[in-house]
Amino acid sequence: MIRLDMLVVAASSLMFIACGTETDTGGEPTGTCNAQVVLGFYTDADCTVEVSAASATRTYDTNMSCFGWEGNSAAGENSATNFQCYRDRLCYSQHPATLTCDGNRFTDKEARTDACVLDTENPNGGAIYAKIVSGTESCPEAPAGFECPASEPGEGTPGIAACRSQE
Repeated sequence: MIRLDMLVVAASSLMFIACGTETDTGGEPTGTCNAQVVLGFYTDADCTVEVSAASATRTYDTNMSCFGWEGNSAAGENSATNFQCYRDRLCYSQHPATLTCDGNRFTDKEARTDACVLDTENPNGGAIYAKIVSGTESCPEAPAGFECPASEPGEGTPGIAACRSQE
């Protein structure tokens, strides 16, 4: 008979291996995938004026292989995957017009704790900026020289070696 406490320890160890120390093909750590990262959204490049939407923040659950939400954007529905969480940044791929991370028109994005980053340029003028409010404190430091993958809207990079939850 298998003891329940041993099973829990084994499952915890598996999750740590899958999320806490995963590496890409070059041996570089790809961040942790068990953080609840809160992003704030703003209308100015200094991240001082919050958007006037129902909620000026969103919590990204990096433990999920696909995180979806409905919003006020032109896409309406959005989802994110390929999370890489580091102490000073969150890298992810955003899929517009879907809650299930499907479709191939995704955009690689980054949010930072130390900078206000352009998130979306609206076709009718104006822009939305993002900044991490909290949640990356337990994520590892980014490797020296590491940069999040970035792409033009709809031209995401397939095959990012990101931290993914085991399902």
